[in-house]
Amino acid sequence: MGFRDLYLFNIAMLGIQGWRLMTKHDSLCARTLCRGFMGAKKKRNNSHRWKGILKGKEVLENGPN
Repeated sequence: MGFRDLYLFNIAMLGIQGWRLMTKHDSLCARTLCRGFMGAKKKRNNSHRWKGILKGKEVLENGPN
């Protein structure tokens, strides 16, 4: 595919996942994780996956920078 900046690509994909959590309320993932998604805070003992999803939340809030 020729992605030049994999970090930005990953951030974009995490943002898409966060967007899906916010907009597709009927999905199993959203019903499981979305309770308070935009108010969730990063904690030291969060799973790697949840930390990634929270990074996507940051992208939705602040943009890619």
